[in-house]
Amino acid sequence: MRWLLILLCSLPVSSWACTTDAIFSPYDDIEQSIYDTLWSSQTSIHASLFGISNERLADVLVEKAKVGVEVKVALDLKQSSLDSDLHRKLTRAGADVTIKPIGVLEHNKFVVVDGKTVVMGSWNWSGNAQRQDNSDVIFTNCREIAKKFEQAYERIEARDRHP
Repeated sequence: MRWLLILLCSLPVSSWACTTDAIFSPYDDIEQSIYDTLWSSQTSIHASLFGISNERLADVLVEKAKVGVEVKVALDLKQSSLDSDLHRKLTRAGADVTIKPIGVLEHNKFVVVDGKTVVMGSWNWSGNAQRQDNSDVIFTNCREIAKKFEQAYERIEARDRHP
């Protein structure tokens, strides 16, 4: 037991001082939780999504882009071609939207907020997801996890922007 305490004390605080929470639809209000997390952003929102047709979440991204938060969204080609997809609304507001140029799915559903908070899970960012899906979302502020998701986002954006 003493060796564990010594090990923990030798680690940087950012390695172990973080929180993680999991929520589940339709029982928990995932939409509201994601909205609140996006609303709290101060500097950046980087999202890799299958698609976005949820008006409320698109609206908070629009508002954040308008006040100078860096909003970047990478999306799937097939989903973005649907009439219900809101990527054009995001682009008009100043968000940087990248659409995967080939038909292989971009099936991620994650967002990194301010480089330190990650929201990830199976919940689709659609208008119907809260009512019709049994999905999960995990929220974490673990810096090492956020760093890995930020690196993944950067790889996705580079790949899709310069195929």
